[in-house]
Amino acid sequence: MIVDASDECHKASFDFGGTVTSRQFDIKVTQYACGDENGGPDGCLQYFTGNTGTFASYNFPTTATALTSTVTHLSNQCYTMCFRQEQGKCAICFQPVITASIAVIDQASFGLSLSPAGIAAGTQDTSCSMDYLQIPGAEEDGATTVFVVGSIADEIHNRICGRFFNLENGNDGVGGTDNEESICTQQRPFRVHFKTDADEVTLATAANMNDQGVHPGGIIGFHLNYALQDC
Repeated sequence: MIVDASDECHKASFDFGGTVTSRQFDIKVTQYACGDENGGPDGCLQYFTGNTGTFASYNFPTTATALTSTVTHLSNQCYTMCFRQEQGKCAICFQPVITASIAVIDQASFGLSLSPAGIAAGTQDTSCSMDYLQIPGAEEDGATTVFVVGSIADEIHNRICGRFFNLENGNDGVGGTDNEESICTQQRPFRVHFKTDADEVTLATAANMNDQGVHPGGIIGFHLNYALQDC
């Protein structure tokens, strides 16, 4: 976590609900001089370097190889993750670390908000208003649409949500039901924004009315691979 500095005192505040569980923290603090690239650009809560790597929502069990229904993202999140553009790289692609089935004990490492229909599915853009990832200039890289660096895709998207990390033509249509494709962008600087609201929806049992009603759930958060692409 990288926090922009000021000339005043920096204070870390923690607020916990009532519990009998004892908690301990071991926090390492590093200060970067103004202009030090390791501190990342302004406004980046996380900053990643290198051609490949992984990143995840806070509270995600990144060492897990299978995800149960108890995996949940944090509420009221709004922050930006930034990726350094390495030499000779002009695009970046993302894909879930765990690409799994729809079983409750074998969910993929992506799930944010409701599905656009009663079944579990992905969606994008105007259908994503509660919990979502914002990837400016997002393009599909899958079986029907192949991402090519330097070309202009027929469909450019901005927000991704739902139960699968999967784009579909149209601004708010029902997306795919698998996590096998990747999502790429050529828009620079490389940034991903994460937004969640205060609540989860539990109005009924269908996937478009309940974040947990149909698996995979929409409460998982995300754990994604990233890979920079050659120019």
